[in-house]
Amino acid sequence: MLPPNYSDICKPVNDLFSKDYPFGALKLEVKTTTANGVSFTVNGAQDIKSGAIISELKTKYADKVNGLTYTESWNTANLVTGQVEIAN
Repeated sequence: MLPPNYSDICKPVNDLFSKDYPFGALKLEVKTTTANGVSFTVNGAQDIKSGAIISELKTKYADKVNGLTYTESWNTANLVTGQVEIAN
């Protein structure tokens, strides 16, 4: 029998240090939603020592009538990903 996983116990503390007070990097996250339900999220981070910038643009569209959700993201490595989810 495997021991239970207690990773959620430390989640609020880990989020506090990784999202709210990042060390060694400057971070930015902007979220907005349009009137027709398309949500946009822009994430960016700059390493203070090297000056490297990493960013991502993510869009999410939900078609509630058909139960479809389409998510697309594009990052600074020029990687474009798409995901389609179907609700039961």
